[in-house]
Amino acid sequence: MEDVNITDEEIKEAEAEAAFEYAELHAREGLEHIAAFGAPGPEAGHDKFSRLAEEYNWVVGVAPFAVSPHLHFGKLFVICGMYPQAVVALARAVKLKPDDSDAHCLYARSLAMTDKLEEALTEYTTACQLDPRLLEARFEREIVQIRIEENERRVETARRN
Repeated sequence: MEDVNITDEEIKEAEAEAAFEYAELHAREGLEHIAAFGAPGPEAGHDKFSRLAEEYNWVVGVAPFAVSPHLHFGKLFVICGMYPQAVVALARAVKLKPDDSDAHCLYARSLAMTDKLEEALTEYTTACQLDPRLLEARFEREIVQIRIEENERRVETARRN
């Protein structure tokens, strides 16, 4: 029988991949439940969603410099409506892979959903610069720009009154 040399890093990578698949399954089950029953989602403490956040923390603890867990969990958090968690995960994904237009677009969406509009606008602009054909980012950037302008008008109106 041949000796197999497996490094500690390979073991950690395999553990991270297994945890990642497990967490993805929980997210998928949670989304299927919402689709079938219209469950209220993470704000109501849905168990699958809380486990998703815990598993994300474990996976990135095992493989903190791997881009895919941050990006994939960020996508899952956006889909689940867990925008603060998405901001954290996608900020890390963008930092680790600054040339990924999709990561910037998802990060911008999560920022916009947490009312960080100026930051979202910057991220959408970056996504559009990285991939000018990314229609989703261009469209959402315009929406964020409109929201910023509306907020500015409200502030100006409040000052005058």
